[in-house]
Amino acid sequence: MPPPDLYVNTKVRHLIHIKKYIFVGYNRYLCIMIKGPNTYLKTDTSTLSRTVINKITKETIKYCMQTLGVKSSLPVPTVSVVKRGRSRRYGQYSITNNHIQIHYNKCGNVKMMISTIIHEYTHYMQNMKRYHILYKQYGYDRHPQEIEARRNEKLYSPCWKQIKSII
Repeated sequence: MPPPDLYVNTKVRHLIHIKKYIFVGYNRYLCIMIKGPNTYLKTDTSTLSRTVINKITKETIKYCMQTLGVKSSLPVPTVSVVKRGRSRRYGQYSITNNHIQIHYNKCGNVKMMISTIIHEYTHYMQNMKRYHILYKQYGYDRHPQEIEARRNEKLYSPCWKQIKSII
């Protein structure tokens, strides 16, 4: 028969949120864990809670506003983070709705999600009325606006340094 303390600890485990406390041996006291799981650039986005995903998005947009600026002719775009099925895109910017949509399940990890938000925010800052004309002329890979957006994606590192303590 197990010691009586083991039974008490098992009962208490069911009553208290297990991730906040650690049980030590057969003792009847709890040790509070100081910190929860950490988030890193390589963290898979499918393992993140909606709250963490939204916080990363919000802080990355703040970083973009500080670093890339804000258009005087348009407000800062709204952002939604959604799971996208068959689309191969990481995200998209709609000038019609002034809206950025991020497909978190396509991004794969936090680094790619931050890079995608920066990429799409760059499109918000550009004159997108010329996008389709330039696309016909240059294609996607040599498109000047896509080249600029891909170059700005590299800002993920300084962005992460600024926001990681907040996440």
